[in-house]
Amino acid sequence: MILTTCGRSIGNIYAFLWIGVLFMPYIYYEYVDEGGVKEMFDQLTWWCWTVQTLFYTLIFVFDTLCCRDSDYDFDDEMEEKSLCPQLVDLLSVVTGTVWFVSGMFIYVLFSNPLFLVNRIGNDIGKGGIIHAGNILVHYYIVTGIYIWSLFRYNNVQKRVTYYFQTVRFAWFRVLFNWLLVLIGYLCYWGFDFEGISKQYHIYDEGFAKNLLIVLVIIFLTITSNLVYFSGFTKDIEIKDVVLREIPCSRSHRSRIELGYV
Repeated sequence: MILTTCGRSIGNIYAFLWIGVLFMPYIYYEYVDEGGVKEMFDQLTWWCWTVQTLFYTLIFVFDTLCCRDSDYDFDDEMEEKSLCPQLVDLLSVVTGTVWFVSGMFIYVLFSNPLFLVNRIGNDIGKGGIIHAGNILVHYYIVTGIYIWSLFRYNNVQKRVTYYFQTVRFAWFRVLFNWLLVLIGYLCYWGFDFEGISKQYHIYDEGFAKNLLIVLVIIFLTITSNLVYFSGFTKDIEIKDVVLREIPCSRSHRSRIELGYV
């Protein structure tokens, strides 16, 4: 019991620190970088980062403050159920955007291998920060959401199951919700495809090739969301194993595992 409590406390501390990390780029751009926060949104990466910041912050506040009681039961919590659709919708946006952004960045590096090298050359003395930041904002975000899902499996599984039982067009929403972020990004640029391709240094690849790659990555992203949410619709639940004393004979009693309760 003590170890479980300690583990949960440490987990909450890590979650709080992660939220701090998520907010750091906004502070940097606002108070250190000359461009300000608005300049961040020229890149789809920071749209994705903003969605994650919103999601992890809301989940931390809700799970830590609203669901901290040891006797908390999802089935008895109407407040939890009322917020469930919004949380799952936001989760589907996160899982979709992280895959799309990572896929597109791989394509950018494949098309322009010197992209990061040139960036480091323009920012002398910041090479380590650029490399570490690149790993964090383009690659860790994919593994991060799956690691989070693994440790929060029970909560996520209950919410996703309830979502599919009560929400209309549930599969359509979890597969395509994330496209709203992409549409918002295109609207932000005024559908200036040439400007976006120049922003990512893939203009020389040609419009047709870029469009084809984007469509392929969209398809792969939708597939990844399908696989992700299919795993939570199965009737699987990780539960505590309880030990109880039962009489095995008149001479002695033994403790045995009764199994899942």
